[in-house]
Amino acid sequence: MPDNPPPHLPSHSEEAERAALGCVFLAGEGNTPEAYALASQLEDSLFYVTAHRTLLMHTLAQKASLQPLQVVAMVDRLRTAKVLEECGGLVGISALMDATPSAANFPHYLDVLRFHRKRRQAAATAAKIAASIHEASPERLEELINEARESLAAASAPTGKPLIEFLSVKQLQAYEPNPKTFLVGDDMISKGSIVVIAGWGGLGKSRLATTLAFSGAMGRGKWMGYEIKRRFRTAILQSENSKGRSKSEVIDFPEEVDDFIRISAPSDLNFNGQAFRTALTQFFESWPFDLLIIDPWMDISADGEQSDVLGAFRSILSCLPKSDECPAIIIVAHTRKQGRTDKWVPKRGRELAHDVSGSHAVVSKARAAFFIQPATLDPEDDRVIFDCGKSNNSTPNPPSCWRRTNGQFEPVPAFDWQSYYNPPDDAGRNSISIEDMRKAFLGSGKRLAGKQLIVSALKEAGFSQGAAYNAMSLDGKFSEYLRQQGEGRSALFAWIEPGDSSPS
Repeated sequence: MPDNPPPHLPSHSEEAERAALGCVFLAGEGNTPEAYALASQLEDSLFYVTAHRTLLMHTLAQKASLQPLQVVAMVDRLRTAKVLEECGGLVGISALMDATPSAANFPHYLDVLRFHRKRRQAAATAAKIAASIHEASPERLEELINEARESLAAASAPTGKPLIEFLSVKQLQAYEPNPKTFLVGDDMISKGSIVVIAGWGGLGKSRLATTLAFSGAMGRGKWMGYEIKRRFRTAILQSENSKGRSKSEVIDFPEEVDDFIRISAPSDLNFNGQAFRTALTQFFESWPFDLLIIDPWMDISADGEQSDVLGAFRSILSCLPKSDECPAIIIVAHTRKQGRTDKWVPKRGRELAHDVSGSHAVVSKARAAFFIQPATLDPEDDRVIFDCGKSNNSTPNPPSCWRRTNGQFEPVPAFDWQSYYNPPDDAGRNSISIEDMRKAFLGSGKRLAGKQLIVSALKEAGFSQGAAYNAMSLDGKFSEYLRQQGEGRSALFAWIEPGDSSPS
């Protein structure tokens, strides 16, 4: 919090008042909806300085008339109302935007303003009691105590609003969400929401979370097929990766992302401890972030019981601001690993939720849940299947196949989904080696062979049909050895050894 004013003045921060207004005008220079959303969170009671309260009144009037919240437009309005000099003049209004480096800092200044409002409310309550307490009768004394309790309870509410806020139909119809709350997809990952990323150990869940942070830092493009809506800050709170491991994951990141990603050193994720929760709150106040990634979930909720899970969520949320200011929370969770048997069958959609540790409570609290599964049971296959098993706010993309490479994920455009989700009942072995492929091609007795001929040879060798088709994919693990001639069902394939220019 900023320095306190002199003792004879009510608690306030001129710096935070200027900066909050400056954030509105900074946003107004390029994004009117964002400026409207910021201005809507400001109230007269948050400000102490008369000039700032007057400026806010005209700013809200400008918004109500659907006029731009730009400095030039505001100066014209204040001049017409004959209050321009009262609000600081042209120089003073223009200087407001210099009071903050970015509109993204608005949540921090808003918290400071609310903090000082609470102080002023508490001081007013104390003064009222002090003025009356010496002459109060026993009955009046009890009334004063009750009034003080109610006043202090109202002052301690996070936003100064009732603990329960009921809205009419008209109010809901007129509600406009803050566009800055949307981070990824059409409300797929939004501020204030809880999202799960889950999968077997070793498939790349942590890497997936890091690529999300990187995509948000760049502020453009897509993450696993979902559009990045705006540039956002991400804090990764993790307990397993050493500084050296974390360095290896970000070593190739460009300098421009430095102010948008923070990764903790290995931490004891002790959300039951007040000191730990306070440290996270203080970090948010010093570096307001839009997304918090917690990795892994099992270090917070070990037994997976519902009461334990819900208590953990309450502890996490207690560290963060409320409503639209609360960052999105990504939970990185493990799923129970199915045995690598011949009868393994991949799951899809909501079926995946049942395998999450503490699944009922963890997934039920999430607005969206993403899952990764292996593309095959071959440990050398670096492809994974990415699927959305739950989406309460938006229509999810269909499942997609990706290859882990160089710290990123690259899409695999051609993948045999039918074989993947529908393996035959008599599924055979799944791990096909280079030598198995050589034998299948050499055994055909042809320099060029159709796909079905090679698939049949692999099935005769004891491999499942799904594994055989995946092995023949030009995007699969044997892609560097396969050459295709022709298209469609008449296409022929050749097996080419490295350094060999002719079919085997």
